[in-house]
Amino acid sequence: DNHREDEREELMALYATKGFRGKLLEEVVQVLMADDNRLLRVMVEEELGLSLGVHEHPLKQGFGAAVGVIASVLLTCLGYIVWPAYGVPIASLLAIGIAAGIYSALERNRTIPAIVWNIGLGCLTSGCVYFLLDYALGGAA
Repeated sequence: DNHREDEREELMALYATKGFRGKLLEEVVQVLMADDNRLLRVMVEEELGLSLGVHEHPLKQGFGAAVGVIASVLLTCLGYIVWPAYGVPIASLLAIGIAAGIYSALERNRTIPAIVWNIGLGCLTSGCVYFLLDYALGGAA
């Protein structure tokens, strides 16, 4: 409440640079100043460049995670059935690649780099786990 006039001046300057003038500028600033939550959101997003994104409902997130886990398990089991020696790691990397491709497409991100990076990180992680287990078990792995 102590800085309301400063905030008002900042909003006037901010929206004036966006092309608002006169009565319209006054109305926009008045609407923003009337709601503290909206004012905070605008100040954070416009001045700091941070995005206060919208989050999905937790049940929707949980359902999506469950579908992903079930699909990955089925794909990995199929890999084991088709090729017992190397099917599991290949199917796991395939699942990582498919998940990365779907996610990057939904986020409108570059798909190929996302797939390559995720598969690379999967290989690195798998290798680290393998060699750490080999070291911890004394070469028995």
